[in-house]
Amino acid sequence: MARYYFEELDSETCFSLETIKDRMRVDGLEERKVFEAERDIGSDGFWCKEDFEVYTKGICTECEMYKPRNGKNGICVSNRPVYSPSKQILIKL
Repeated sequence: MARYYFEELDSETCFSLETIKDRMRVDGLEERKVFEAERDIGSDGFWCKEDFEVYTKGICTECEMYKPRNGKNGICVSNRPVYSPSKQILIKL
């Protein structure tokens, strides 16, 4: 399972380790403190990868971009879990 990281404690978007390192190179940083992203189990929300927003579960069928994973009904192919920041770690290039 891929690991994700928040750059700031109050960030709304988390990134993969590769993306964090790419952003460090652009910013000229050798190391950076980030927060590990932990899946928010039991959350009533989900992250939509189509429009990069968090929504309440069950609203997908009202969306014009809704495409069920099984081709008939249920969870949309764009539905992704919600993450929350957890412990802080140091990443070095």
